[in-house]
Amino acid sequence: MVETTHSYESPAEPHEILARVPGRISGRLLAALGASAGIGALGFVLGVIAAPQRAWQAYLVNFLFFSGLAAAGVLFGAAMQLAKGHWGKSMHRIAQGFGAFLPISYVLFLLLYLGHGQIFPWIDNPVNFEGHPLPAAWFNVGGLFARGALFLAVLYVLCFAFMYYSLRPDMPAAAKRLSGWRRRLVDWMGRDYGSVDTEAARSRRVLGRLAPLLALAYVVILSGMAVDLVMSLTPGWLSVLFPAYFFIGSWLSALAGLALMAALLRKHMQLDYFAPNQWHDLGKLVFAFCIFWAYLWFSQFLPIWYGNLPRETLFIETRMRAPWQGLSIVFFACIFLLPFLLLIWQKVKMAPAYLASVAGLILFGFWLERFNTVVPSIWADGVPLGWIELVVTLGFLGVFGVCYALYASTFPLIPLADSIIVGSPRKGPY
Repeated sequence: MVETTHSYESPAEPHEILARVPGRISGRLLAALGASAGIGALGFVLGVIAAPQRAWQAYLVNFLFFSGLAAAGVLFGAAMQLAKGHWGKSMHRIAQGFGAFLPISYVLFLLLYLGHGQIFPWIDNPVNFEGHPLPAAWFNVGGLFARGALFLAVLYVLCFAFMYYSLRPDMPAAAKRLSGWRRRLVDWMGRDYGSVDTEAARSRRVLGRLAPLLALAYVVILSGMAVDLVMSLTPGWLSVLFPAYFFIGSWLSALAGLALMAALLRKHMQLDYFAPNQWHDLGKLVFAFCIFWAYLWFSQFLPIWYGNLPRETLFIETRMRAPWQGLSIVFFACIFLLPFLLLIWQKVKMAPAYLASVAGLILFGFWLERFNTVVPSIWADGVPLGWIELVVTLGFLGVFGVCYALYASTFPLIPLADSIIVGSPRKGPY
């Protein structure tokens, strides 16, 4: 892989980067995002009244999609830290911003308890496919939400610790351009600040320890989420590969989200600080994980197909028949087939607009994939894609957008003295 100085050094002067910290959200953008969130909240309430199961399953689909995207966005910086991937270290702040949604995600998980009776079939029918009782010690509502609340708290705390130590070296410089609650927040984050070199070295040491912990927690906790919130929807179904398929899907969606967001910020905030080889490397990473995700999908499908065991085919068979077969083909095409054909071309990987278009296709495919993973397990009457699913998704998108806008209007999106950037390109960041 060819490296340039743009791959590991700050790509612009500090004053140029700080000039891109607006300190507020555009009125039009805030109105659009707020309207989306409000429409979503109102539509969800009306949906609960009109068709509660559809409303709650749409809620779960979007919770899984946006929460996985948020956690994996923070993981991108940890991955650059672990792999010493200098090409992406100046991009990690953009992906890291997805983590601003995590506090809302935690609240949304707790609110999911109100709809558990509409989602989890084993609550009213505690018998699995083969007629044997499910293990009550694991399959009970209190246990599911207690362990979910505990483990999500661990993951989200690690994410915020990583974000804190990543951002801390830049806080005094950013504070000079802010006011109000943003100024108070960055002042708190920069409390007891020493010199830039001292803080960068300290953050570098801490992040070097946090990165493997965050990566391990991401894998373990999203695997648990896959078991509790997805696999349990089909009582009796067994797949040792599905948790890996699930968290790799969230990771790929975050890579696509980074490509899309970086291109949007380049256009609307003049954040044109990335060299062509950095876009190329990001495109190659998206391309590679599209292939790996398809490999995991096929690795799960093939043994189930040739084994033809009822306990394993229980999940796949439903999605390979009408009316779900068409949706399965569409999401597979959006996530793998079309990106594979498009990202073969170097120009698509190196041109931000083209790469962002492919990334948007992948994100759309992953929303369909999460929908196709959840809904057929608990809905028996056709494919419920209508106004309820649309407005709930708009609501989640609006809330996610507000969280990201708050992050982008407070913190520098390109590192100044970021400890992930500082260091010799030969020896790595720590």
